[in-house]
Amino acid sequence: MPDLNDLNRFDEGLPVTPMPASEVRRRGDRLRRRNTTLAVVGGVLAATVAVATPLAVLGGGGSDSRLDPAPPPGLTWRSEVPPDFPLQGGWTFASEIAPELGRITDLDVCGTNPLQLDGVDRIGAQYADAPGSDQGTRSLTLYASDGEARSALADVRAAVEDCPSGRVGQVAHEYTVRDAPLGTEESLVFTDEALLEDGSPAGATIYQVARTGNALFVESGFWMGDENVLADELERMRTTADEPLGRMCLFGAEPCEELPPADDGSTGGPASDPGPLGGPMIPDAFPLNDALPADDSAEPGEEMGLLGPSRDLEPLEPAACGRSVALPEHVDRLSGGFRNVEDFRGRMLVTFADVEQADAYVDDVLELYSDCPETGPEDDRALTQTITDLGDTGDRAGGAVTFYQGFGEPKPGLATVLVVRVGSAVLLASSYNEGLGTPAGVQDAFTGIVAENEGVVTAMQDL
Repeated sequence: MPDLNDLNRFDEGLPVTPMPASEVRRRGDRLRRRNTTLAVVGGVLAATVAVATPLAVLGGGGSDSRLDPAPPPGLTWRSEVPPDFPLQGGWTFASEIAPELGRITDLDVCGTNPLQLDGVDRIGAQYADAPGSDQGTRSLTLYASDGEARSALADVRAAVEDCPSGRVGQVAHEYTVRDAPLGTEESLVFTDEALLEDGSPAGATIYQVARTGNALFVESGFWMGDENVLADELERMRTTADEPLGRMCLFGAEPCEELPPADDGSTGGPASDPGPLGGPMIPDAFPLNDALPADDSAEPGEEMGLLGPSRDLEPLEPAACGRSVALPEHVDRLSGGFRNVEDFRGRMLVTFADVEQADAYVDDVLELYSDCPETGPEDDRALTQTITDLGDTGDRAGGAVTFYQGFGEPKPGLATVLVVRVGSAVLLASSYNEGLGTPAGVQDAFTGIVAENEGVVTAMQDL
């Protein structure tokens, strides 16, 4: 096992990554369990409709004009959502989608619902991270024209701007517009922060509202943390929704092409089969989840235990200090992992067309952490130790361990990342648990993730 103290391959200083999304959700759960007052607020937040208060951000123009521009000659707006529209795209939790869920993301801004128009077609989806815990909702509404869709988004924007604060029952709310463009023709991102009677924060809901053509996409998600974490949570939520946001182009005045028919769901051919870009495909039997624990204790409906391997799981995208590393163009990808109450492990195997592309991706991941010095206030600081050369693992390997301190004392939470290249294939593995960020704890976290992935790295030699 590598000894992080003896290798002397850690970067000088303590580059820092912000708290991972899993830590954000965990802290929300712990706060709800420990503070009885939050039972009321938690109920409001869980029923997203009741707590919906936003902040808004412009993604592309913010016109409040209610005039319907004349459509191009012969233009007919879609009146039905395609049955294969990926509304749940990017979610790894158990979720459901149905027309009757279309109103699940109705907003309540200072006691008023600004989304009054029903549209001509509407679908919705929801997930629950765990019973009684975080919830996420999405809806997609088609209107008779792009003018009606513009008006609907303008109504939401006006409601948030006209009411920056208010009350829902005994809970105070503050609404803030956030700078987080969504890549559509028009967008608005805002937060609804709930405050207890003593003014202390009780969590917040993030809302993403995006319009292209006559379609309006609305998503809500729960967040618990401070302002230093919020930027990363906004980016995580946006990138998680990349698939449905990317397909909003279907509803524009010049719509993009339909998605090709789904394949048969296989996870790749033999190891010798080349991919469309010339690199290797990942075989069906690749042991991506090798050495991960088997846990069958999850209740029905919980997304716990082993996940995958599957191409349908959300890609891992490391994030630090407000930046993230998106997965670049590649030949093939397979994702897996394990999830338990306070134990989250993810794995992603990616093949590239050549070694140069694979190395460039490894560079991006390692530089993300080495370029991030530190984040968070003195009482809740995140520190990251990085290693950029682990020569005895694969053809090239490195990683990082993020730990947490309050006034210089270790706090629970260890987030670890390992990246390994073998030929033109790259393994990205991550883990999070409640360990303490002592020197021994940090070393154990990294040596543990290296040992746990030895079987996967060995199998990569056959790609």
